[in-house]
Amino acid sequence: MSRRSWIWWGTAVLVALSGVVADRFLHPGGLIISGWGERCAGPQVIYLVPVDLVPTWLPVVWYGGAPAVVLGLLVAWIGLRRGRTRPGRWSAWFLAAALWAAYGVWPLAFAWDMVVGDGCLDVWGGASGALFFFVGPCLPPLLAAACMLAATRVPRPRGPLRRVAAVLVPLVLLTFLPAGDYVPGAVSDCPENARGSDPFGTRRASDFVCEVRRGGDEPYRRLPDRELLTFGRRLCEAYVRNDPVEITRIQERDGIHVVSMSGALSGICPRAAADLRAHQERQSREMDEWEAQEQRKCDQAPRHRPRLRPLKVFRERIWTDYGVLEGYGDGDVTVPADADPAEYSFDLLEAAQRDGLVAASYGVANVLVDSDMDVCVTIELYRRRPPVETGGWDRVAEFGLGTSSGRIEFADQMGGAPLPDLAGLGRGHYRIRLHYRVSERDDSQHLLIMSFPGGGDRTVNLKR
Repeated sequence: MSRRSWIWWGTAVLVALSGVVADRFLHPGGLIISGWGERCAGPQVIYLVPVDLVPTWLPVVWYGGAPAVVLGLLVAWIGLRRGRTRPGRWSAWFLAAALWAAYGVWPLAFAWDMVVGDGCLDVWGGASGALFFFVGPCLPPLLAAACMLAATRVPRPRGPLRRVAAVLVPLVLLTFLPAGDYVPGAVSDCPENARGSDPFGTRRASDFVCEVRRGGDEPYRRLPDRELLTFGRRLCEAYVRNDPVEITRIQERDGIHVVSMSGALSGICPRAAADLRAHQERQSREMDEWEAQEQRKCDQAPRHRPRLRPLKVFRERIWTDYGVLEGYGDGDVTVPADADPAEYSFDLLEAAQRDGLVAASYGVANVLVDSDMDVCVTIELYRRRPPVETGGWDRVAEFGLGTSSGRIEFADQMGGAPLPDLAGLGRGHYRIRLHYRVSERDDSQHLLIMSFPGGGDRTVNLKR
């Protein structure tokens, strides 16, 4: 590698490192960019361009582009060692293009408004904004990209035009391409339906903005979107490094715990997205294992052997929110007109709690189970009254329900699908016999429901 190339590569590394210093120490606070319109279209156009995808999904452009410069230098050096110069030039072109895409769009928008727009300085934050864009953290990566191209350029005889261009290009860069990594864009309204995610938690950058705006502290709620994204990328870098000292410093300075924000950061931070996906997949596996374990408890329990052949048999495993199954004959509830529905429901629940298993009145029944365990339910429908069986059960009770619509259903009213219809023969009056027990290991509960035609609403306890 020639001496000229080494000088350009060394300059590129130093310039990129200066961008890291500028980003750390020269970032202003409270800079607000807003109020654009037709005369200052830069922020509005930039806000619609997804340029954040480059620094989000290409970590080599982080830290002021220093990793890109080092990677380009390494590829060029290895290529020269093997007698090939093209890999070094190609890598430098690609990495320089990535740096320009990541850091050059915002300065171009700023320069456009300053040259073409009418009175756009206030839109970009006034004097402090102009100072920031001229000395901020975007100019070093752009200059480093230019140095990379110069380091890999093949020397050719220069004509007058090339000599003039060599002088003008740096001047243009210094004059019209100031650093601009801080262009927030609009302040999103973030309605409740603005967030989009798939089952594995993949989120867009807008989801990060909206989540912080809805749940963050007041200072972050007022920040424009672009500023929040800039702040989020810094949190992403801290998340990737996972340095306890740095995380503690951020928590003390900004009141934010980086690790606990993996969900919000997943839209703009690939590492956080991968960790969140792994966490959710692990939770899904644990839930599947728990579901399989609970189902085995029902499958391994001794099945009821009916003494009379039933019409139909159903087996279900259900879960209740607060330990109550409510059953009713659809269209056959005859609550007195002067009764308060809320008081009636409360009185029925109190009656079931006093009994310990069931209470029925006016066409409605409440059945109590343990809310901490799933319920292994067996339903048997009969044409006529089956023999009474009490052996092996903790409680056995029988009550009546009628239906004029041909349906009798039990369900957890807090959610979940109802149990199969108990009106096996359609419309009419039925007796419902409940059998309940808890397993010997006290880790599962079983409910056998027999339904058969019969008159009378009275509740009879066959075994207490």
